[in-house]
Amino acid sequence: MLKVLNRRRARKSEVQLTDVDSRVLLRALEDIQATTATGRLTLLAVTGHRAHLYAFEGEIYAAELDGYQPQVDLRLRSGALIDSAQLLELMTMEPLSSPALRARLAAAREWVSIEQLGSIHHEFVLAAFGAALEARVVSTVFSEGTATGEVCAIPTPIDVLVEAVAIRRARIEEDWSHVHGSSFAEDCILSPVGSQLPEDCQLPEFLAIHQGFDGEKPLSRVAFECGYTLAEAVHLVSALVVRGLLEVLDSAGESTTELLTPETFPRFSGARGGDVNDEAAMVELTDQAPIDPAELSAMSEADSPDAQDVDQGRTHDVDAAFIEALREELLQAESRVQSIRAQLEQIDTVLADA
Repeated sequence: MLKVLNRRRARKSEVQLTDVDSRVLLRALEDIQATTATGRLTLLAVTGHRAHLYAFEGEIYAAELDGYQPQVDLRLRSGALIDSAQLLELMTMEPLSSPALRARLAAAREWVSIEQLGSIHHEFVLAAFGAALEARVVSTVFSEGTATGEVCAIPTPIDVLVEAVAIRRARIEEDWSHVHGSSFAEDCILSPVGSQLPEDCQLPEFLAIHQGFDGEKPLSRVAFECGYTLAEAVHLVSALVVRGLLEVLDSAGESTTELLTPETFPRFSGARGGDVNDEAAMVELTDQAPIDPAELSAMSEADSPDAQDVDQGRTHDVDAAFIEALREELLQAESRVQSIRAQLEQIDTVLADA
């Protein structure tokens, strides 16, 4: 792990960590991997905000960020996996629930498959994990046995995620280089050229983001309203700009007071989560009592979307059986990921021939 992160630091297009940041983060991640720990690692950034990484037997299955809630239900609509009437029904039924719970209700009603939902969860987890890696970390706290039932993906080895984040960052920079010279892609304002997309750009994801721009909203706002991560939005926007279907108008200027995409977490300067120099701030991170791993197997399962009382932004203690079941259910999501990659390759081929 140490070699992987140090090698990643040396590459120009990848995450840059200071020596202090590296030591704090490396120690915590290496401990989790070496001890195959199960629990929650909370990172306190210099901005005062926190990131929470959830591990099961030394592998990461969820990542959550202060100030950000994945709009999973909107992502289902942008991908045409559900229609507007279904989205409205979900919001009417569960107006106070989290977007993740509404998406699980869609799966419970068999409007979307576990594979489809799993691939979306994977994207959000990877984006949030990468954002945590890029943040300047002051200190960490590990709460043994603490788990979450919000946006979860297949547990993945930490070193694999680190390499995936490096590839992801390089891809974002490459895509954005075709669009604009702004330092921060999320601040760019674009406008659609024409009201209709050509036949070869009729994928639902293209349609959603093309219709989202109005010449006033920055890219980050459109991404949020579509339920996209910044990486997804930049890839789609890049393709449309190259085809002349979106034009760059201006930059809104660096705005970090509202966290609209997980990737902007390292620069997020909204309401602070606490004084980074206050030891009490780190004590507050362990608001849930640590669970003895031996007790995990005795805990009751509560993953049914209709039965679970999920408060917005709240974490839950779940048993090992739930995590193992999640692992099995979402293994099939890999085929969906491969399908998406194949579609993106086809799009790239079309754009190259245009």
